Amino acid sequence: GEAHDGPADESVPAPLDTLPLYVRAGAIVPMIADDVDTFVTATGAGIVALADRSDRIWARIVPSGSGAITLFDGSAIECLDGSTQVTVSLTGGDWFDRWVLEVDWDVRDPAPAADPSLVTLDGNPLVEAPDALAVRSGSCEGCWFTDAASGRVLVSIGSAGVVAIR
Repeated sequence: GEAHDGPADESVPAPLDTLPLYVRAGAIVPMIADDVDTFVTATGAGIVALADRSDRIWARIVPSGSGAITLFDGSAIECLDGSTQVTVSLTGGDWFDRWVLEVDWDVRDPAPAADPSLVTLDGNPLVEAPDALAVRSGSCEGCWFTDAASGRVLVSIGSAGVVAIR
């Protein structure tokens, strides 16, 4: 969560249980769901396989200016960081049609004065979730939550469209 100016060489602590990972401002990083246990077919109770989450794409977004990415199935994510809101345009592809967004709200420049108070999909307000787990687990679609510990806004939606966070 700490910003660094670059390019630069830095020496940082790297204990075996902590991976130093840097993400460029303006980056959109597609990921698999964080509850996936295995990439192969699973038969054990409580084990989540990649195939169980194959319709959902996670995207970590570090807003700064504008950025865009197109995935292998034709899905596309575009982000525009405006002065009062972050706008994320989502286009569905052949595979992904559900989305979980993790937007790094607190790292924006200039830093926002407050947490977001409204998240919309195509102009329609989304429901504020009771906690991050509800969004991350997919138990609510069309919901959002501000995770104060990480400074991220989490959004779960079940269709492509334009998400506005303000």
